[in-house]
Amino acid sequence: MKFDSGQITVVIAIAAIISPVVVAVVNDIFTYKLKKKEIESNNEKLQKEQEFQQHKLDIESQNKIRDLVSNFVASANHYYHAILTEDLGLQDKSQDEFASANAQLFVELPLQKQKLMLNWLNKSHSNNPNEWYELITEINSEAPKLLKSINHQRKNNRGKN
Repeated sequence: MKFDSGQITVVIAIAAIISPVVVAVVNDIFTYKLKKKEIESNNEKLQKEQEFQQHKLDIESQNKIRDLVSNFVASANHYYHAILTEDLGLQDKSQDEFASANAQLFVELPLQKQKLMLNWLNKSHSNNPNEWYELITEINSEAPKLLKSINHQRKNNRGKN
Protein backbone atom coordinates (compact mmCIF):
# COMPACT_ATOMS: atom_id res chain seq x y z
CA MET A 1 0.00 0.00 0.00
CA LYS A 2 1.31 3.30 -1.11
CA PHE A 3 0.53 6.63 0.41
CA ASP A 4 0.46 9.72 -1.64
CA SER A 5 1.39 13.09 -0.27
CA GLY A 6 -2.26 14.15 0.12
CA GLN A 7 -3.02 11.27 2.43
CA ILE A 8 0.08 11.95 4.48
CA THR A 9 -0.89 15.62 4.71
CA VAL A 10 -4.38 14.69 5.93
CA VAL A 11 -2.96 12.34 8.60
CA ILE A 12 -0.52 15.02 9.76
CA ALA A 13 -3.32 17.62 9.85
CA ILE A 14 -5.58 15.32 11.91
CA ALA A 15 -2.71 14.53 14.28
CA ALA A 16 -1.94 18.25 14.59
CA ILE A 17 -5.56 18.92 15.56
CA ILE A 18 -6.05 15.92 17.89
CA SER A 19 -2.68 16.04 19.65
CA PRO A 20 -3.21 19.37 21.50
CA VAL A 21 -6.72 18.28 22.47
CA VAL A 22 -5.45 14.99 23.93
CA VAL A 23 -2.61 16.80 25.72
CA ALA A 24 -5.06 19.38 27.12
CA VAL A 25 -7.47 16.66 28.34
CA VAL A 26 -4.66 14.67 29.98
CA ASN A 27 -3.29 17.86 31.52
CA ASP A 28 -6.75 18.83 32.84
CA ILE A 29 -7.24 15.37 34.38
CA PHE A 30 -3.84 15.56 36.06
CA THR A 31 -4.49 19.12 37.30
CA TYR A 32 -7.91 18.07 38.63
CA LYS A 33 -6.44 15.14 40.56
CA LEU A 34 -3.62 17.32 41.90
CA LYS A 35 -6.05 20.02 43.08
CA LYS A 36 -8.32 17.38 44.61
CA LYS A 37 -5.43 15.96 46.63
CA GLU A 38 -4.37 19.46 47.65
CA ILE A 39 -7.90 20.28 48.87
CA GLU A 40 -8.12 16.97 50.76
CA SER A 41 -4.76 17.68 52.37
CA ASN A 42 -5.86 21.19 53.36
CA ASN A 43 -9.11 19.82 54.79
CA GLU A 44 -7.19 17.27 56.86
CA LYS A 45 -4.87 19.99 58.16
CA LEU A 46 -7.84 22.21 58.97
CA GLN A 47 -9.62 19.37 60.77
CA LYS A 48 -6.51 18.56 62.81
CA GLU A 49 -6.11 22.23 63.70
CA GLN A 50 -9.76 22.43 64.77
CA GLU A 51 -9.37 19.28 66.88
CA PHE A 52 -6.25 20.73 68.48
CA GLN A 53 -8.01 24.03 69.23
CA GLN A 54 -11.00 22.16 70.71
CA HIS A 55 -8.68 20.07 72.87
CA LYS A 56 -6.92 23.23 74.01
CA LEU A 57 -10.26 24.86 74.89
CA ASP A 58 -11.33 21.71 76.77
CA ILE A 59 -8.14 21.79 78.83
CA GLU A 60 -8.57 25.51 79.56
CA SER A 61 -12.18 24.90 80.55
CA GLN A 62 -11.23 22.01 82.83
CA ASN A 63 -8.55 24.16 84.46
CA LYS A 64 -11.09 26.94 84.98
CA ILE A 65 -13.52 24.49 86.59
CA ARG A 66 -10.80 23.10 88.83
CA ASP A 67 -9.93 26.64 89.89
CA LEU A 68 -13.58 27.47 90.60
CA VAL A 69 -14.06 24.35 92.72
CA SER A 70 -10.75 24.91 94.48
CA ASN A 71 -11.60 28.56 95.21
CA PHE A 72 -15.02 27.55 96.48
CA VAL A 73 -13.62 24.91 98.85
CA ALA A 74 -10.86 27.25 100.02
CA SER A 75 -13.32 30.09 100.66
CA ALA A 76 -15.56 27.74 102.66
CA ASN A 77 -12.58 26.64 104.74
CA HIS A 78 -11.50 30.28 105.28
CA TYR A 79 -15.00 31.17 106.37
CA TYR A 80 -15.03 28.24 108.81
CA HIS A 81 -11.68 29.40 110.19
CA ALA A 82 -13.07 32.93 110.63
CA ILE A 83 -16.03 31.54 112.57
CA LEU A 84 -13.70 29.54 114.81
CA THR A 85 -11.56 32.60 115.55
CA GLU A 86 -14.68 34.74 116.16
CA ASP A 87 -13.12 37.62 114.21
CA LEU A 88 -16.13 39.55 112.88
CA GLY A 89 -14.12 41.51 110.31
CA LEU A 90 -12.62 38.32 108.95
CA GLN A 91 -16.05 36.67 109.01
CA ASP A 92 -17.56 39.44 106.87
CA LYS A 93 -14.72 39.26 104.37
CA SER A 94 -14.81 35.46 104.33
CA GLN A 95 -18.57 35.41 103.91
CA ASP A 96 -18.28 37.70 100.87
CA GLU A 97 -15.55 35.48 99.39
CA PHE A 98 -17.65 32.37 100.01
CA ALA A 99 -20.74 33.91 98.39
CA SER A 100 -18.68 35.09 95.41
CA ALA A 101 -17.02 31.69 94.93
CA ASN A 102 -20.42 30.03 95.27
CA ALA A 103 -21.93 32.28 92.59
CA GLN A 104 -19.05 31.75 90.16
CA LEU A 105 -19.22 27.98 90.52
CA PHE A 106 -23.03 27.87 90.57
CA VAL A 107 -23.44 28.81 86.89
CA GLU A 108 -21.15 25.99 85.77
CA LEU A 109 -23.03 23.23 87.58
CA PRO A 110 -25.88 20.98 86.45
CA LEU A 111 -29.26 21.60 88.09
CA GLN A 112 -28.93 18.86 90.72
CA LYS A 113 -25.62 20.27 91.94
CA GLN A 114 -27.01 23.82 91.83
CA LYS A 115 -29.63 22.75 94.35
CA LEU A 116 -26.86 21.37 96.55
CA MET A 117 -24.96 24.67 96.28
CA LEU A 118 -28.07 26.62 97.29
CA ASN A 119 -28.48 24.32 100.28
CA TRP A 120 -24.86 25.00 101.27
CA LEU A 121 -25.35 28.73 100.83
CA ASN A 122 -28.39 28.61 103.11
CA LYS A 123 -26.47 26.60 105.71
CA SER A 124 -23.59 29.08 105.54
CA HIS A 125 -25.65 31.78 107.26
CA SER A 126 -25.11 30.00 110.57
CA ASN A 127 -22.28 31.11 112.84
CA ASN A 128 -22.41 27.88 114.83
CA PRO A 129 -18.98 26.14 114.57
CA ASN A 130 -20.55 22.68 114.84
CA GLU A 131 -22.94 23.32 111.95
CA TRP A 132 -20.06 24.77 109.94
CA TYR A 133 -17.92 21.73 110.69
CA GLU A 134 -20.63 19.52 109.20
CA LEU A 135 -20.95 21.87 106.22
CA ILE A 136 -17.19 21.93 105.60
CA THR A 137 -17.01 18.15 105.86
CA GLU A 138 -19.81 17.83 103.30
CA ILE A 139 -18.29 20.41 100.94
CA ASN A 140 -14.84 18.80 101.09
CA SER A 141 -16.27 15.35 100.39
CA GLU A 142 -18.48 16.61 97.53
CA ALA A 143 -15.77 18.65 95.74
CA PRO A 144 -14.51 15.74 93.57
CA LYS A 145 -18.11 14.89 92.66
CA LEU A 146 -18.66 18.49 91.58
CA LEU A 147 -15.73 18.24 89.18
CA LYS A 148 -17.01 14.96 87.76
CA SER A 149 -20.55 16.26 87.29
CA ILE A 150 -19.32 19.36 85.46
CA ASN A 151 -17.00 17.37 83.20
CA HIS A 152 -19.77 14.84 82.51
CA GLN A 153 -22.21 17.63 81.67
CA ARG A 154 -19.73 19.27 79.28
CA LYS A 155 -19.02 15.97 77.49
CA ASN A 156 -22.74 15.39 77.03
CA ASN A 157 -23.27 18.92 75.74
CA ARG A 158 -20.36 18.57 73.29
CA GLY A 159 -21.80 15.30 72.00
CA LYS A 160 -25.12 17.02 71.20
CA ASN A 161 -23.47 19.78 69.12
